[in-house]
Amino acid sequence: MGAQKRRRIAPVFSRVLIANRGEIACRIQQTCHRLGMKTIAVGSTADQDALHMQMADAAVVIGSAEVRDSYLNGTVILQTALEQGAEAIHPGYGFLSENPEFARNVREAGLVFIGPPTGAIQTMGSKAEAKAIAKSVNVPVIPGYEGEGDLLVAACQVGFPLLIKAAYGGGGKGMRCVHKASEFNDALSACQREALSSFGNDQMILEKYMERPRHVEVQILADRYGKCIALSNRDCSLQRRHQKVVEEAPEVVEEAPAPYLSDDLCRALHKAAVDIGQAVTYEGAGTVEFLVTEKGEFFFLEMNTRLQVEHPVTEMVLGFDLVEWQLRVAAGEPLTLEQKDIQPHGHAIEARVYAEDGDDHFLPSTGTITQLDLPTDHNVRVDTGIREGDAVTIYYDPMIAKITAWGESREEALKQLMTALFDTHVTGIKTNLNFLKRLLAFPSIRERAPDIGFIDRYVDQETEGSAPPEEAYLLAALWLHHLGVSDVGSCLDPWAQQDGWRLNAPAIHYFPFADGMIVSLASTLNGMEIRLGGAIHQVFQTSFSDENGISSTFGDTPYHAQVTANEEEVHVYLGDKLYRLKQVTGNSTGPSKVDSAAHLMAPMPGRVVSVLVTLGETVEAGQPLMILEAMKMEHTIRAPHAGIVDGLPFASGDFCEEGVELVRLRR
Repeated sequence: MGAQKRRRIAPVFSRVLIANRGEIACRIQQTCHRLGMKTIAVGSTADQDALHMQMADAAVVIGSAEVRDSYLNGTVILQTALEQGAEAIHPGYGFLSENPEFARNVREAGLVFIGPPTGAIQTMGSKAEAKAIAKSVNVPVIPGYEGEGDLLVAACQVGFPLLIKAAYGGGGKGMRCVHKASEFNDALSACQREALSSFGNDQMILEKYMERPRHVEVQILADRYGKCIALSNRDCSLQRRHQKVVEEAPEVVEEAPAPYLSDDLCRALHKAAVDIGQAVTYEGAGTVEFLVTEKGEFFFLEMNTRLQVEHPVTEMVLGFDLVEWQLRVAAGEPLTLEQKDIQPHGHAIEARVYAEDGDDHFLPSTGTITQLDLPTDHNVRVDTGIREGDAVTIYYDPMIAKITAWGESREEALKQLMTALFDTHVTGIKTNLNFLKRLLAFPSIRERAPDIGFIDRYVDQETEGSAPPEEAYLLAALWLHHLGVSDVGSCLDPWAQQDGWRLNAPAIHYFPFADGMIVSLASTLNGMEIRLGGAIHQVFQTSFSDENGISSTFGDTPYHAQVTANEEEVHVYLGDKLYRLKQVTGNSTGPSKVDSAAHLMAPMPGRVVSVLVTLGETVEAGQPLMILEAMKMEHTIRAPHAGIVDGLPFASGDFCEEGVELVRLRR
């Protein structure tokens, strides 16, 4: 798959403690075991039977499910490493990976911290200092504010829309986009709470929000002897950025190399990343992130002084094991690679499968996974820390797996990934699998590189207010009819057909939709006839592709679309528009009035962060009533209608189960 060959070297550490959990802890252990190193896992009481604990040579439960008592408790983790005879600690990503105090304490205790020097972590961990470093080596930065004055005043000076961002953090935590001054203070408070919970620091910076940029990052690798090289680049633009419930969330799809960048722009990005790395005397693997405009301009965004979630796409196109290089560099080995040796081969695309409802604003989903089938194709890599029978809890990131597909071309990699997603099955909880399939079937994804607002414009903000065209219903019906045929290749065997043919009468199939539209398909001597309302069309030359594509001609007009379907809806992509057509099934009850009380129920188990109203208070429709925290993210419970607060069963700090009433509101 990759052009580079891995050399065989003896292990450099005998025992390594991994200060993390889930898929990244499992992934680091795989490399350690391949190199003959023993591993020590740490976990919370909620994770005592987790996969990363069972994979390790030794496993220690270090605290309760709350991250501050376990995975963020650097003192206990360091003590465990010393007691277990570890020589080094690998922090993975998140948690303590970019905590300079933890890195310093590890080194002062005589152990190796598998990461960059403490000074580099501290400098680049401050977005304000990181921008100053970028400016010092003539790398352009995004306009904004990094001071400690009145942030609302500063925001008005920067101008709206703008981003509020945690000064010491990443991954979408502690970040909001604000479009007007009246929204600023509420957004700021939410960002500060999330940042304090996730990173232990609630300092904020402001950045001008840029329209339609791409998020491109450069992977660098450096040794302690001054050599720093760029390991190609990645595009991470497909982000769920500003949902109605989850205000900020991470990327869902990444790819390498970043497509549709000129060679000159790639060289400029790589040079900028290396210059920044050398300016802070970097060591190990790190990532320098940029925003790239449609005009080919680029701006420094931030630097992550750790392994990235999306590192598999880089590994697959280069044939490198980045964790191995982290270990080698941390042990003092010099880089044997030269910049000229870095030649990506093929294309890789990664999709993150999350325990969240992709059809309901990505609300986190908890419960026990009753079925977990993951793809096994040789061109597909799966990173996971979850097994069938495991429980997904409210305490940690809801990622189930990262599925990465490789192909000789971007088109082939996309095809491989789509197939892999259809081979993935998860039951017991809700997931974003259908959302990922819809996203990757979008024609624009294949035709050009998406920007960071792509999901907002084309997927989440669907065609509300515009009625689907007739051809959307016709193509949906043809697709559903296609799904009902067990073996489309057995055209010559009449006994293999399941088309409803009967003697002396045409086979007619009906496809009703919830908006009252009904499509009928009839088999005739001349092929197939399709009807919608009073219009009758002869169907010619219908074909289906492995990429959810359908091509058909009605009368004299050819149509091409991508279609996906679940038990309730058919999603038809025509051009750059998505139409979601709700089916009428045997379980359908037709249109019904939504019970407004449902809006006041807990959408998932969580902890009440703040109660924003009091008993007897009069509230308006849409007014925030309560803030709930689950899986490291905040969710605002809003009034579905105007009324009076008649009951508040929970107070700040209380835990609640899914489906319980959070606020009682009477009209």
